[in-house]
Amino acid sequence: RAPAFDLTPPPTLDAPEGRGVTTLVSRSNGVPPPAHRWHRDGAPLKESDVVRGTATPVLTLLDAHHRIHPGVYVCVAENRFGRAETSACSVYVVHPRGGTAWKELVALAGGGGGG
Repeated sequence: RAPAFDLTPPPTLDAPEGRGVTTLVSRSNGVPPPAHRWHRDGAPLKESDVVRGTATPVLTLLDAHHRIHPGVYVCVAENRFGRAETSACSVYVVHPRGGTAWKELVALAGGGGGG
């Protein structure tokens, strides 16, 4: 059975700059169980000190940075019967400035595959 998502990240997500953990969660089903891969701005993500879980349904961004983490994220699930994508999730890095938060411009695009 081809993969399908029954849980996808929200359309937008704020990540506080320089502190904490930001998590994007998805859940898919399929037989055989699908392999997962996260993409940012259309390119596959690579594991690093600040990006974890790129080949799992749950992606973790550590200590968000405005030059590393902003973008449009999509999780892809694939098995021999097909492929499915979550809807796009635009991640913004939020900076405290004089008591007021402002957002680093991330994405003008919205929407993504099924989900």
